[in-house]
Amino acid sequence: MKYLIVIIALLCSLEGFTQIKKVKEKKGKYGFVMKQGGKVEYKYDEVKPSWNKNQGYKVRVANYWGFVNNEGKEMIACDYDSLIVLLDGAMKVKLDNKWGILNEKGKFIVPMEYEAIEDYTTTYVTVQKGGKWGVIKGEKKVIECQYDSLRVLLEGDVKVKLNDKWGIVDNKGNVRIPIKYEAIATYDKGGISVKTAKGWGGYRNDGKIDYNTDNFIMPEIDEYPIMESCVEVATTYEDQKICSDKKMMMYIYQNIQYPDMARTAGVEGTVVVSFSIDKQGNVKDLSLIRNPGYGCGAEVLRIINIMVKETNWIAGKKNGQPVICRMNRPVRFRLN
Repeated sequence: MKYLIVIIALLCSLEGFTQIKKVKEKKGKYGFVMKQGGKVEYKYDEVKPSWNKNQGYKVRVANYWGFVNNEGKEMIACDYDSLIVLLDGAMKVKLDNKWGILNEKGKFIVPMEYEAIEDYTTTYVTVQKGGKWGVIKGEKKVIECQYDSLRVLLEGDVKVKLNDKWGIVDNKGNVRIPIKYEAIATYDKGGISVKTAKGWGGYRNDGKIDYNTDNFIMPEIDEYPIMESCVEVATTYEDQKICSDKKMMMYIYQNIQYPDMARTAGVEGTVVVSFSIDKQGNVKDLSLIRNPGYGCGAEVLRIINIMVKETNWIAGKKNGQPVICRMNRPVRFRLN
């Protein structure tokens, strides 16, 4: 047993050394220098680190791309016209104008038969075929490619467009909101605004439209909310808006801290935080609509929660009247 433990420990230590130390160039070709040593094979015309350097490298031979993991193993051969590393380590690949998705081991999880692939998550991916869009969940197509446009919502429903009209279907393709509206805006916590010939209104659970602006978020507004402090230093709405945006982003970037977990993992990315501002200028319903994880989203929410306690806002306006509106702000995390 003692010797077995020593052997296992030795193997684990060797595994830790099978890492790429650096990329080296020779006569226009690139290879990998390994931490454990060994001969460098110069075979690639181009090498690019993936967004997470701990994951591996995109590599090119002639005009074709592949992928080498951080242990120096070529997981995906250089067979593809394009290769994009996704957040969870999967890879979107293109060949002969068709797209598919491979996992880290080179197995197709979305077949290479689509004209376009967008909005990939570990749960859903939107795909285009024959000029129409559908949805794949896991490795199974749950919504056929039949819509002119669509977007998967946070709760799993899908906003769809067909013949210039919008509606919402569930993640099995069943219609939840009829595809008959000029526009639809959706928000976290279940809020839905729809646009009819009469204008914007809130979609109720009974299928009726509530046009009372006290009860729904107005998607199209004439003036966005601004910080009260900017009214004192600028006279026009345009200048007040610029002032307000600048103050908000300055506050965020002067106070935000890079999460240790994200820094250690080498994670970069963009958090998009969303919040409502009501008719009285109160900030409500903070949520994240994009989050690379590793503590980045939590850090943005921490800063925004502090900021709203230290600032006062003037509500957005539609036709000169205050309305409830929703604001989104991107916050970029980048390692120096």
